[in-house]
Amino acid sequence: MKTKDVTVYVWMTLFLAVFAVLGAIDLVMDGYPNISFAHSVVHGGIVLLCLAAAFYIVKQWRRARFLARNADHVLQQYLDGLGQKIEAELNNWGLTQAEKRIAIMLIKGKSLKEIAEFCHRGEGTIRQHAVAVYRKSGFAGRAELAAYFLDEIFKPLQADDIN
Repeated sequence: MKTKDVTVYVWMTLFLAVFAVLGAIDLVMDGYPNISFAHSVVHGGIVLLCLAAAFYIVKQWRRARFLARNADHVLQQYLDGLGQKIEAELNNWGLTQAEKRIAIMLIKGKSLKEIAEFCHRGEGTIRQHAVAVYRKSGFAGRAELAAYFLDEIFKPLQADDIN
């Protein structure tokens, strides 16, 4: 939830609470003998509606805050699990440590030149590792390798999703 949204909810809640308090004060100031039953019911209804709306906003804000905090935790668990799954798959393919590092950088979309600079190796060495990754994984290239892991992240598409 953005700070601007929170500010709007706080102001709405304060406005409703103040309106309820002013309505209650007005009801008391009108006095029992000088006020009709219908008038007191209308005033009381306004006060109660304002208080109910203010409590509802606070309740929804607290729920949204809880869900946002929980979402961060769930997302981190998901990412940790995804990382573990990728690591397990790379191990299943029988990649060496160097090949695993190259595979991860290929999945991230790094070029062979960028990988070579990062690893302080020659581009030819990195290319050899990349070829070994593709051979051991059974994929034809970088696109298939990345797509294999991206498929785990996204929900399957249905025909209705495309239209």
